[in-house]
Amino acid sequence: MRYWPCWLTHGYAMVQGPESWDLSIYLPPGKHRYQFLINGEDWMKDPVNPLWEWSEYRTKNSFIWKE
Repeated sequence: MRYWPCWLTHGYAMVQGPESWDLSIYLPPGKHRYQFLINGEDWMKDPVNPLWEWSEYRTKNSFIWKE
């Protein structure tokens, strides 16, 4: 299991497209947890991804599986 990208607050900026925010990144196979950092202050799970789980810190982490 990998943390994506180790909860860094920099390094991966999303770009606003015509209908959504986008990010292209290579991920190796496996489970990848993530959250969104909003305005540099607030962390939130992905509102459109139904896959999430509680972390050991009682926050909600979104995740994806890549085969």
